[in-house]
Amino acid sequence: MGGGSAGEGWGNGKAAAVAYAREGAKVMVVDLNAEAAEQTSQIILSENEISSYTTANVTNSVDVQKVVSDTIKEFGQIDILHNNVGLPQMGSVTDISEENWQKAMDVNLKSVYLAMKYVIPHMKERKKGAIVNISSLAGIRVNAIMPGLINTPLIYNSISGQYDNVEEMVAARDASCSYWSHGNSMGYS
Repeated sequence: MGGGSAGEGWGNGKAAAVAYAREGAKVMVVDLNAEAAEQTSQIILSENEISSYTTANVTNSVDVQKVVSDTIKEFGQIDILHNNVGLPQMGSVTDISEENWQKAMDVNLKSVYLAMKYVIPHMKERKKGAIVNISSLAGIRVNAIMPGLINTPLIYNSISGQYDNVEEMVAARDASCSYWSHGNSMGYS
């Protein structure tokens, strides 16, 4: 998503799409701007690689779902989801308007959520896939520690309702831990 360029030259999305194609990927170039998406796709096709293009508003669930469905119809599968959509909204947290903050959240975050929402089920079914989410230098450096699936009192209060019973929940979490410990980067069983 975000495979065009915002102007003349090479933006990140355009460069990534062409690089994927040069490595043998069939590339569906998606951008809000049809001309930008087509230009990237034409570069890929001119190098005798496989590409198609489409447009989408990646903040719109229907658009994103259609892109995923159309990509699977055209290429048979999705191996890599590359989220490269971004919109700068200048200003600090204390002076940016709520409207501009929400627009940035929709474009920069909701778009990633929607793309993953519709691609992950396909990847889970195939038990393979990779997702690359591109960030910005404007982002604040934040570290996150994921300790894994730990049997704590919180899980019994928060997620136990997603299972038929507590034993099923613990067994599913234990099995997932075992699966992860064997090197599965997607965490699917």
